[in-house]
Amino acid sequence: MAAAGLTAAATLLAVFLPLLAAGLAALAGADSFTAFGLGGCAALVLALWFSTWAQAAVLRACLFEESVVEVLSRSWDMTAGFAWALTLFLVAAGGGFFLLLLPGLFLSVLLFFGPVYQMSGEAEGVRAMELSWARVRPRFAAVGLRLFVGLSVTWLPGAIPYVGWILAPFWAPFGIVATARLARDLREASPDAAPARLAPLFAVLGLVFTLGAALSGRSALRAYAAGREAILSGRLNAEGLDEETGQAMIAVLSGRASEAQRRQALAFALSKSRQTFQAPLSSSTLSAPGP
Repeated sequence: MAAAGLTAAATLLAVFLPLLAAGLAALAGADSFTAFGLGGCAALVLALWFSTWAQAAVLRACLFEESVVEVLSRSWDMTAGFAWALTLFLVAAGGGFFLLLLPGLFLSVLLFFGPVYQMSGEAEGVRAMELSWARVRPRFAAVGLRLFVGLSVTWLPGAIPYVGWILAPFWAPFGIVATARLARDLREASPDAAPARLAPLFAVLGLVFTLGAALSGRSALRAYAAGREAILSGRLNAEGLDEETGQAMIAVLSGRASEAQRRQALAFALSKSRQTFQAPLSSSTLSAPGP
């Protein structure tokens, strides 16, 4: 908890300082767009680095009996390697999810402990992923069940209405402790497991992930263009919104909707979606100025 709290505070401070500097620069007469653009980019880079360090620190605190100072110092030195292991896991699992749901789930379980073995110092990068695969594969069902139960139990307190957001930060470390314990049990069950050779698989999954992300981005841009055209042309609100549908939409947004109101709001949203995305895009609208 100490490692999580200190690294979270450091992350917030690292994000805040560039934005504060940008605000001061704008007040001093600098171009606001340039100042906040540079400040936002710096804040994003620092947020990624410090949040990765925070994850590494909490995981190391679960793996070793070290003081908080030792945990923070050693995890800082290992942040780059941990970031690489996380990237490999996310790209491989993401490539599996782009193929189909089941490959993504299977890969998530098989490679889940790669970042843990990276932080334990037992293996690095692709080798850590291969070690996770070799140890999980013989007992896939048992490990998958434990991960599902552990992650579900960790998530449930955060879903409690009104107080979940308070409980979640205090409860989340228990899930990381359980993950570290399960990784240790796997190591003790297969201490001499020979890492699988997964470099070709990672290359293929990386290509699938890149293509999937590119196609998803293209689809998102087309959806934005279609929505923008519908708004600028007035086609989105051409038929107006009757009072009953409006009340149903408000009830859904406030969480007080009946089943009939939810169906009515969904039908309205689907009809507007069809009107927006089935109509062809006009070049004049796409090139029109505006937000």
